[in-house]
Amino acid sequence: MEYQHVLGIYAHPDDADVGAGATLARLAREGADVVLLLVTAGDAGGFTAEGQERMAERRRKEQTAAAAHLASAMSPS
Repeated sequence: MEYQHVLGIYAHPDDADVGAGATLARLAREGADVVLLLVTAGDAGGFTAEGQERMAERRRKEQTAAAAHLASAMSPS
């Protein structure tokens, strides 16, 4: 089956990577335009002293790094 566009909607940062990373990478390699929508910032995850604002920033950085890693896996071979 061929897909031109794929929209992945996920509740939390890292859900896409953990739950569908390989599938998203495969679809992108096959030519689909893959877009991820994260509904939350991940600022309520974990119990640390850093606070919600810093947690959200950390989650953004982690998600950006994960997306970059997935993007390199998505490149046509």
